[in-house]
Amino acid sequence: MTRHKTLIAGLVWMLSTSILLAHNPLTARFELKASLKEGALLHVYLTQLGVHNALVKQHPDVDFKSLELNAYKKLVVSYIRKHVCLKADEVNLELGYGAVKLGNHQTDLRFYVKNYPEKVKSLAVEIDAFKENGNQQTVFWWYTTEEATKVILSSENDFKGYFNTKEKQKPLEEFSSQQAGITAKPTLMLTIIGVLIGIIICAFSLTRISRHSTT
Repeated sequence: MTRHKTLIAGLVWMLSTSILLAHNPLTARFELKASLKEGALLHVYLTQLGVHNALVKQHPDVDFKSLELNAYKKLVVSYIRKHVCLKADEVNLELGYGAVKLGNHQTDLRFYVKNYPEKVKSLAVEIDAFKENGNQQTVFWWYTTEEATKVILSSENDFKGYFNTKEKQKPLEEFSSQQAGITAKPTLMLTIIGVLIGIIICAFSLTRISRHSTT
């Protein structure tokens, strides 16, 4: 019976590793997209687990089990506003109306940036959201009307990044594959390691079961 439990444990390890890493709560994505007409939009893509953990730490006195949905959404919007600072050509960008969509695994937000300049020469970014969760990494994309670039914010750079339009940027058609690969490579490696550990556990338990059956 113990050997069979070890086999089951190995299978559970492989499944849980893949599931947890597929929804990594320590990674967030922000996208600032300039509009062809006026202003810009800031899109935010977060894991629900990461959002909730941060809110619980920020508001220890709030009873989240009884909190109404609209009140919860307001806390999410307020938290993002508090932890996002964007400066275009040394001018603070103002986050206007914010919309939030809660999902089972992902939370999406969108803000209208009403004072985004028509032509931006430089962009300074500081986003320390979710650093209280530990080991936080935030991928920030800046899309102009023709080009875009990215920076990964973490404790190593104090969650700060800087863009200059004089620097060569990459064409938009390259983004779809590269954007998916920003966090995919480290996550894939961790998933492979987890699966290999599970395979070793299963192989070990099967060997013990085989030896036991032959004796």
